[in-house]
Amino acid sequence: NRSQLGSDHKLVAQTLCQIACLYFEAGELEAAQVTFEDALDIFRTVFQQETVLYGETANVYNPIDTTNRDAIMSQITDTLCNVGSIQNKRKQHMEAIESFREALDLQRGIMGHDHPRVIATLDNLAYSYSKAKAYPHALSCYKEMLTAQISHYNNTFTEECCITLQKQNIMYTKLHQINDAIHDTKQALAKLYASSQTKETTQRVEHILQNLLLQKIKKDKKKKGCTSGCF
Repeated sequence: NRSQLGSDHKLVAQTLCQIACLYFEAGELEAAQVTFEDALDIFRTVFQQETVLYGETANVYNPIDTTNRDAIMSQITDTLCNVGSIQNKRKQHMEAIESFREALDLQRGIMGHDHPRVIATLDNLAYSYSKAKAYPHALSCYKEMLTAQISHYNNTFTEECCITLQKQNIMYTKLHQINDAIHDTKQALAKLYASSQTKETTQRVEHILQNLLLQKIKKDKKKKGCTSGCF
């Protein structure tokens, strides 16, 4: 491909991504990461070339068509996410954070705040922060992710939202902020009671709240030095 198309062609980058996937499936994480990064460099170069091209040709009679440029941008974000996932597997969590943050910024620009791929990247970024023990940042990502999910599902609190709420509460627990976890869960439950959503989802959030309240009781007992026969 390189001999025919040149080293900075998007088809070369796409082929490198396919090779990187094969390395990943074979468990060759370092080779997969390096190959994805090579592809990423090419995608960036192609994007810069497209930007210059649009700048030279655009005028009142020839408005810019950003379709091709957005497609390349999408490939950049996909590749960044692949690199970030491998970095997490290699326990390079700080590097993964940078990869997912860049991908997220670009995705928001072309997809909006509540697109499924934006939500997935928020999830990955939050996971990276949590593995790096940056719990406040992880909590912020999970909160934003939950808001985006509710928006994406037309203001509906789904099973996916329940999972995100639980992840959010784990971060609250790590930060010793169980009262805030209880507050947010009660708010979610109030919205469920006020809506006509499924009984199963409401019961699941009720169960999440019950577990938090039990955690708080145990924590308060421990602070007071109570034993199992305290009551």
